[in-house]
Formats: sequence, C-alpha cells, structure tokens
Amino acid sequence: MRINDENVSAEDVDGELIAINFATGRYFAMQGVALEIWNWLLAGQNVEQIVAAQTGRAGFDPATAPQRLQAFVDQLLAEGLIIADVSGGRSAVAGPAATPWHDPVLEEFDDMAAMLKLDPVIDIAVDGWPAAPA
Repeated sequence: MRINDENVSAEDVDGELIAINFATGRYFAMQGVALEIWNWLLAGQNVEQIVAAQTGRAGFDPATAPQRLQAFVDQLLAEGLIIADVSGGRSAVAGPAATPWHDPVLEEFDDMAAMLKLDPVIDIAVDGWPAAPA
C-alpha cells in the first residue's frame, strides 16, 4: 500500500496522524494501533504479515483481530487515503509493540469539507499553481 499522494496529505503530530483527503474535503485522525497499522502498511507490509507479527501481543485475539484489522484497511482504501501498490512492498515484518492491542479506529471529520474543497491551493498541477482547467 501507499499513500494516495495525488489527493491526500498526512502528517504525524505528536503520535496522532492527521490525514486530509482534498478530493472529498474530509479529514481523519488515528493514533495508537491505528497509526502503527498505517505505518506498517506504508512500509510495504500486508495484512497477513501484520497479523502474524501481532500474534502473542497483549489484547490481540487471533479469532477476531484479523477481521477487524482487514475492516480497518478496507476503510482506509474506501476513504481514498491509501491505494494498492503493485510494486510488491518490502519484506520487513512488523514486530509487536509494547502496548496492548486494541481495535484500530479511524476518526472521521467532515465539518470543513466545503471549505477544503473550495480552496484553490489543492488545484496545484505538476507545473505549479494555479492550474488552468483542462
């Protein structure tokens, strides 16, 4: 997986990731396990690798956690925050963190959607700003 850098900007601010999808005007926050998963996905790991590495982590239930992890990844994809990366990724495996596992949560906000979609700065083209409509 990789960030959808055509439409999304994301920044880790003191352990909380803030991601903005400029195409939809929605913004998102994630922290804890959700942020760990985000980083593992962007490092090239797939759901199966993450699940295998988390087995044995405090709070990780192998009967339910894999489905909830997949649902979280599906949500990231559906919101357009990440996209599939066909380059194959890396072979590094996520190690279990010292903190207990909990279901990943993607907080969603749309209170600024209208303003974000009106902002002309998001219309930057490869040649710079402003981008003339085609």
